[in-house]
Amino acid sequence: MLRSAEKLALRGSGSLQCASGLAAHRAGAGELDYFAYVPRNASSTSQLMVTVHGIERLALQHAVRFSALAETAGFVVLAPLFSKSRMPRYQRAERGPNGDSPIKAFELTIEHFCQTSGLQTGPIRLFGYSGGAQFAMRQVLLGSLPVARLALAAPGWYSMPDEALEFPYGVAASNASEGRQPELARLLATPTMVLVGGGDTRRDSSLNRQRIVEETQGRTRLERAQRWHAAMGAAADIRGMQRRIELQVLPGAQHDFNENMQSFGLGDFVAKWLIT
Repeated sequence: MLRSAEKLALRGSGSLQCASGLAAHRAGAGELDYFAYVPRNASSTSQLMVTVHGIERLALQHAVRFSALAETAGFVVLAPLFSKSRMPRYQRAERGPNGDSPIKAFELTIEHFCQTSGLQTGPIRLFGYSGGAQFAMRQVLLGSLPVARLALAAPGWYSMPDEALEFPYGVAASNASEGRQPELARLLATPTMVLVGGGDTRRDSSLNRQRIVEETQGRTRLERAQRWHAAMGAAADIRGMQRRIELQVLPGAQHDFNENMQSFGLGDFVAKWLIT
């Protein structure tokens, strides 16, 4: 169960079954470990923002960094933790060594939290940073959980909206997609903001430098964000769909989640985009 020393003060309709404040949960039935932050003015109808960490797995920092914004805007924060041993390549939506599916575990986590807290289920607001942004994008492509709005900050690389390229590089079905057809139309229809630092150009060891990625997406996170944004807009145009993608460059920002939240307004941009 979620635990906090602070008693929940509710406003609006409905009630939650958990206390306000920061809490942690240890996985027990297929879901992920997670941290949650419930603001004092939360109700059962509050919007749920799910934030997905990068490969450094800073799930707790995600919950803490969004807590002040959650108090101001009244949304609930859920930060799942993809353990390195259980799901080492969660960002690609790859099964772990014991066969665990990141997408299934993620969806079970949302279900568990809503049942435990009393929060009404509904389309989530989904944010991912770096590797977490890769997962969030692929969750929309392959998963079944409704996503109302999506924010992707500084993914190392993308699944391009190219039906001639196999997943995860494009959106053609492949062994990596386990026979499921990635739903490009679903992703195109989801209001999406791509955020990236104007100084996020370092080609470090964590950046995918495969030839296929560099040829189709570029050599840096900044260039890849710009190319994906343009490609998604073009894919929507070809299908006669409304463009639902925006690009936000954070001048001077590099590739550091805590620094981008603290000094470059990343959280403000994300919350403003996701919470309606």
